[in-house]
Amino acid sequence: TYTVKRIWDIAWPLILGGAGQMVINITDTVFLGRLNEIALGASAIGGLFLASFLMVSYGFSAGMQIVMARKDGEQKLLEIGSVFWQSAYFKLVFSLILLVFFVPFAPDFLSFFISSKEVLAACTTFITIRLVGLPFSFAISLFRGFYSGIGKTRIISIAIGTFASLNLVLYYRDWE
Repeated sequence: TYTVKRIWDIAWPLILGGAGQMVINITDTVFLGRLNEIALGASAIGGLFLASFLMVSYGFSAGMQIVMARKDGEQKLLEIGSVFWQSAYFKLVFSLILLVFFVPFAPDFLSFFISSKEVLAACTTFITIRLVGLPFSFAISLFRGFYSGIGKTRIISIAIGTFASLNLVLYYRDWE
């Protein structure tokens, strides 16, 4: 049976992972704000735009997580692998489609929303660089869904903690 303690054991690493992600976002904002207003504006606009793509991946991971949790509960462990690989294929293809079709058209598309030429140029550069990382972001959400689905969430908090720490250390080096 599931008790509050068992649920908490699964939930607290996810809570820590969310806090770690906030540290990463705050660090990015502080660093870009120290560069200049154009960089900060470009990252804010570009970040929100990229978040729409990431929401597709996160939503898919939530669905995948539910199916995997059910298969885990039914002790159908081989089917968890099948769900994992089908999800991986979907995420890979979706991220590559976004890369191939969006990068060439990013400046034209973004010009509908951004009037400043400087912010548009910086936002286009930001998005182009970040889109290259999209397959990796999709892979991270794939593993997050997998580990959540099988109830092994501690690895998520360790990974996000490592990312947040690296982000702080690498940015701190540039602040001096």
